[in-house]
Amino acid sequence: MESSSTSTHQLSAHNIGDLIDSVDAFLFDCDGVIWKGDFLIYGGKKLVFVTNNSTKSRSQYAKKFQSLGISVSQDEIFSSSFAAAMFLKVHKFPQDKKVYVIGGEGILEELQLAGFTGFGGPEDDEKLAELKPNSLFEHDKSVGAVVVGLDPRINYYKLQYGTLCIRENPGCVFIATNRDSVGHMTNLQEWPGAGCMVAAICGSTQKEPIVVGKPSTFMMDFLLERYNISCSRMCMVGDRLDTDILFGRNAGCKTLLVLSGVTTLPTLEDPSNTIQPDYYTSKVSDIFDLMASLASIRLEHVVLHNETEPTQKSKLKWSKEATTLLISAWLNTSKDNIVGNDQISRRFWDRIAKYFNTNCKGEERRSGKQCKDHWNKMNQKVVRFNSCYKQVQQAHHSDWSGEQIIENAHDMYKSENNNSNFLLMHCWRLLKDESKWNTVYQPQGGKRTKVSESGEYTSSSNADISDHEVSEVRQKAAKRKEMENHEQHATFYDISERKAEALEKLLAIEKEKTMTKYMDYLLMDTSHMTPEQKKDHEKLCIHIKTNILKY
Repeated sequence: MESSSTSTHQLSAHNIGDLIDSVDAFLFDCDGVIWKGDFLIYGGKKLVFVTNNSTKSRSQYAKKFQSLGISVSQDEIFSSSFAAAMFLKVHKFPQDKKVYVIGGEGILEELQLAGFTGFGGPEDDEKLAELKPNSLFEHDKSVGAVVVGLDPRINYYKLQYGTLCIRENPGCVFIATNRDSVGHMTNLQEWPGAGCMVAAICGSTQKEPIVVGKPSTFMMDFLLERYNISCSRMCMVGDRLDTDILFGRNAGCKTLLVLSGVTTLPTLEDPSNTIQPDYYTSKVSDIFDLMASLASIRLEHVVLHNETEPTQKSKLKWSKEATTLLISAWLNTSKDNIVGNDQISRRFWDRIAKYFNTNCKGEERRSGKQCKDHWNKMNQKVVRFNSCYKQVQQAHHSDWSGEQIIENAHDMYKSENNNSNFLLMHCWRLLKDESKWNTVYQPQGGKRTKVSESGEYTSSSNADISDHEVSEVRQKAAKRKEMENHEQHATFYDISERKAEALEKLLAIEKEKTMTKYMDYLLMDTSHMTPEQKKDHEKLCIHIKTNILKY
């Protein structure tokens, strides 16, 4: 295998937007990504699911998803059992030929749905291969294909039957659902995978199979035809380097490795590892947490984009990006050492507008007055919220978490502002720790602040915003060190990491709902259950208490 030159990046708030915007479909592995055994990995969501596990059909997988609280339609599931049936259909396997199955009921069900006659599987679980002198082991001469998948009840009878069909029936096709060496049969341990059964038949027949599951491209080709999406616009998400990630790489997809299943971080970083994903993260829920943050950012963009400012000619729209650039302009111009005694309020805002217009990309040009008007409207809301935050923080700094403080600050702001929500969290996060902003807009020396009738924030000295700014500007007059025509360079504030906290409240609510379901299960009435059901319930309760509720 050739060494991979792919650069691997940990998925974060910095790059989730690039990944989301670059693909139209996500393909998810199931075992080790969405669940382990019969236990859900917290945060699994609904998209398109691709699994090498052939023990179940698509309809059976849909029922398993449903049992874990995930709504998935049959058309969104692509299992290797389905791939085996589709391979035979695509290659026009003769209807008068039979298919012998070493594997689970899932393969037989998918074969039947595709119009083929399959046999073997579970019906041969208890059969014994009798070794009698001078006798032949009989097998069906009409078998035209042998499909081998994961078979927890593998036995000598099945191995001999499959071997004879492949070796003695002319043109018999040897198909493997996958060659995974191990799999997550339970949530705590790995067990031998379908690759072990396939290896046994390979050894007895001295033939190599046609692999229809990951990492072969057959399943991908079928997906491309179904969804009519370019490989470059897909992202494969899985926990195995040798199947999931290689599957995506072979097809030209983007790839994302999750470390909740087979592959560990040391394995990924091992110098001998030649299969590198584009991205990696700890668990599948990380993707959706970051996607939720991205959705929140874009929602705020819509909110600010529709927040218009009146002008003489028309209403000027301020997008979230434009507001962020305005904040950057105000901070940089305030700190700028190119300041003279003649820089009055109007000139100050003209220079902010110059900074804005020099560095804006795809935004309409602004005048100094437009910048000032939008700043005052935005900033007075931010100052109000910051005042609420400071009050709550001062009262509960020792016994409340940061999330609780922010949540209660939102409630206080809403109660003090005609039941209006505060929608400028990204602006507040940019400004709250800036010393210049705190010096100008926060109360000093114990003086209480208030918002004037005009909407501008003042202190008890009745000085307005512009007076503060002019005073600050004039104090810097002695610091002139550069020419007036010095070209300004934008300092863009990276808000990605700060923004990652924006939906903590919503995510906490979602997690609380999930925990409520677990608690309901713990308190479930077991009086109507059979002894076997009670035993299963007790096992799951132990798992919930030891592996979920402790977090």
